[in-house]
Amino acid sequence: MRRRIVQKNSAAKAATASLLASVAVLAVPSPAHADPGHGSGRGLPARVEALYARASEAAQAHEKAKRKAARQRAELRKLRAAERRNRAHRLRLNDLVGAAARAQYRSGPLTAGATLLSSERPDALMYRLSVKRQGDHALGHLFTAAREAGAHYERERVAEERALKSLKRTQSRRAALREGIERKLHRVEEEVRAAQAKRGDAKNGGHRPAGGAAPGKCAYGGGGRAHRANTAWTLPTSHYWLSAGFGGQGAHWANRHTGQDFAVSLGTPVRAVGAGTVVRVACDDGFGNQIVVGHPNGYYTQYAHLSETRVREGQRVAAGEELGLSGETGNAQGPHLHFEVRLTESMGSAIDPLPWLRQHGVKP
Repeated sequence: MRRRIVQKNSAAKAATASLLASVAVLAVPSPAHADPGHGSGRGLPARVEALYARASEAAQAHEKAKRKAARQRAELRKLRAAERRNRAHRLRLNDLVGAAARAQYRSGPLTAGATLLSSERPDALMYRLSVKRQGDHALGHLFTAAREAGAHYERERVAEERALKSLKRTQSRRAALREGIERKLHRVEEEVRAAQAKRGDAKNGGHRPAGGAAPGKCAYGGGGRAHRANTAWTLPTSHYWLSAGFGGQGAHWANRHTGQDFAVSLGTPVRAVGAGTVVRVACDDGFGNQIVVGHPNGYYTQYAHLSETRVREGQRVAAGEELGLSGETGNAQGPHLHFEVRLTESMGSAIDPLPWLRQHGVKP
């Protein structure tokens, strides 16, 4: 009995060690490419690290502005719907006021003296005076309602104009943030190229990361199996558990973790989360064999540490289409998929992928 318990404890410890090893990331320097998420920060110019930090802050601000714009658009839709309802009500009241005015013009004002002279009996006189008072009272209410509806319509129109201006300001801020991110990352590329030239790394075309293939010889396994998702967006892999999350800090990453890790077995199919175009297939930095897909909504997704790739640059892919197989290439120890969502094709513009997936109807 004790032997079986010891065997079970040993198996549990081995399984735990295997899981921990599957998501650990080695801090291996990658001097050929500045890599804020999967390389050591040692040797990178301080300016590059600062630019990456500011680009990351701008990316988070961009997403915050996006959420604010969504709320503003919802509020603007409500204001426009209310304005349409109020305008229709105001037009109906104006039609009633016009009809009452035309009727009074045709019949002429009925004075008390004229009513008395035209009445044959006292009871008829009282009845006609009562009807006149009721009519005057109703007409007064109608005029008051028409005035109030007009004032309410004007207030709603002003509120709608303000909401639209606020939305335009938010959209302009989002555009400015994206442009700023692109400028910062362009400066990062220039700084890295200068650092490479200074070290002489540019001469051989880059540094080969641990576990990765030689530059220009990425592990290509041929076309992937045909597969389509039943929805517009889907998960990047299956049979996983979520390990290192976005924004994690520690010795494993130069600054912070820039994506979400999906711990999976070696060779698990990796799929495009949505339709798009493959804009990058590479293996020459800390991400190892990697694929970047550009989507029509302006975002980019990255799939890294693959054991092999199964698509080519420029290839169009559908949601759920196989891109490659999971692995442990680049600065990684143990098989897992590193999944990123970016505002631009370049690293350094990553945002938290889990909320992004949930916004697209995908629940990891």
